Amino acid sequence: MTNTVLNYSSNQTISNELLSRSDVQALVDTSLVTSGIPTFSNSVSYVTDNIVYYLGIFYIAPSNIASGGGTPLVNTTWKQIENWGSYTTTASAAGTLTLTKYSGAIQRISGTTTHTIVLPVTSTLPALGKQYIIINSSTGAVAVQSSGANAIVTLTANQYCTLTCILLSGTTAASWVYSVMSVTSGDALTSGTLAQFAATTSAQLAGVISDETGSGLLVFATSPTLVTPVLGVATATSINKVAITAPATSATLTIADGKTLTASNSITFAGTDGKTVTFSNSITFAGTDSTVMTFPSTSASIARIDAAQSFTGTQTWNNYTLLGETSGHLMAQTLSADGKFSIAFGEVGTLGETVVFGNLLYFKAADSRWWRFDSDAEATSGPVKLAMAVLAGNAGEDVQLMLVGKIRADSLFATFTVGVPIYGSGTIGAVTATAPTSGFVRVVGYADTADSIYFNPSNEYMENGVFNLGLTFGGGSTGITFSAQSLWFNCFKKMVYFGGIQTLTSKGSSTGAVNLTSLPYAQNASYYSGVVIGYNSKVSYSGTINSYVVIGQTNISLNQTSEAGTNSAITDTNYSNDTTIVINGNYLR
Repeated sequence: MTNTVLNYSSNQTISNELLSRSDVQALVDTSLVTSGIPTFSNSVSYVTDNIVYYLGIFYIAPSNIASGGGTPLVNTTWKQIENWGSYTTTASAAGTLTLTKYSGAIQRISGTTTHTIVLPVTSTLPALGKQYIIINSSTGAVAVQSSGANAIVTLTANQYCTLTCILLSGTTAASWVYSVMSVTSGDALTSGTLAQFAATTSAQLAGVISDETGSGLLVFATSPTLVTPVLGVATATSINKVAITAPATSATLTIADGKTLTASNSITFAGTDGKTVTFSNSITFAGTDSTVMTFPSTSASIARIDAAQSFTGTQTWNNYTLLGETSGHLMAQTLSADGKFSIAFGEVGTLGETVVFGNLLYFKAADSRWWRFDSDAEATSGPVKLAMAVLAGNAGEDVQLMLVGKIRADSLFATFTVGVPIYGSGTIGAVTATAPTSGFVRVVGYADTADSIYFNPSNEYMENGVFNLGLTFGGGSTGITFSAQSLWFNCFKKMVYFGGIQTLTSKGSSTGAVNLTSLPYAQNASYYSGVVIGYNSKVSYSGTINSYVVIGQTNISLNQTSEAGTNSAITDTNYSNDTTIVINGNYLR
């Protein structure tokens, strides 16, 4: 027996050990073995990931292969695990190289760019102790990761590492151990000059200085003089206790955007007469070591020679802003284009639904969110807080809202007559210059131009509408028909005003006292209200006819009072089939 052939199952336990030359010959037709993958005998069954070790090389079955006779199986998809006698060189292009159990054990990275190498899934490896060697022959970094993208080690130029699998499960760095070494090494000399070395760059010299800032400083001269140096962009550098002399005429000392000038204690700006210190963007003073930067000091002042100041971004005042006797907040006089606005007062609120620029919104107390206004319902247009959307947004988003200001929305606003009142509309989220004839009427501002409004919503609102005035005799309405019974009403706060005409075509067959029914709201239970009968035709009565709204109800009671002061109800006998009455009145709901 020259070579032992082992047929392993995928969990690395020996399922069949072939010890004889005949067994080997039955498995592999050695006469066909060349530098490539051998031809395996089809008289033997294989299972996916069966491992066959033959002549120093592992072969792995690519799939389940059932025995089918003695015909050799020419299967070029069998995988061969590379031996330690070769390595794979990766081209210089940057990218990610993901290794598998079939990959070469030695991986050499060349070129000038960075690379990422992802190690194989450990559960697919043939056994514990499987090793890979990563050689970084490039000038860029090589990051080595586990199969779960967990960082294991990063190799700099001319470093290599050996990685050994210590756990055949898991996808983290815990499944691997590694050691890192340099591709080249040597001993540092402590005697002699640098003449014995090749030309050394400053970066190479810095790499062998172990302590640049300790007690043993690297000093080139006591007071070195830099002759016309070109200073590049400094990174993570501080200048401490250095006087910066005045630059040349028209020169500028610039601190780049996003950078911070930090004063650990105090900083003084001293301009000569007629000179100006100008900040074109912003400046931050951050005191350290528990110090406080006061700017200006009690003896200093900030002054601008020009009259107008311009601020960009949101400014925060932690206390009050005091406006003088002849000062105040000014909005833009004219909005230049569609989508422009000028906010006098505003806030940030959470949206309850999708809104667009120019939508009229109301605040729903039930969910503390802003929804589109609708004049058809009191809950969405009556005693509620209003705002105008100056930014589009979706449900759940926090956006800036206008409480008072000017807004121009050409696509949403009609052509207005300057100065007319603007109302919330029955079209959801819209405004209109026409007062609604039904629903709730609320003035939200005035037309500033033909396509913009001054938004300043009134806290008062009124409801307009119509209702059908009903009729019962003794509580019944059998057979009663009308040719007219539609009345108008409006409601301002708690006061209801109404009026109109009711004309019968048949008084039907019900009997008893008259009640006019179906007022829009019930009478307040604590107050009486009379109703005026302005006109009646074919209602008989003695003395005078009078009426009132029944306490706590939506009914009007009709009565007659004799000259002696006796009051009695008007009944069906006082009515005719073509009776007409005109009434108006008001009551507290």
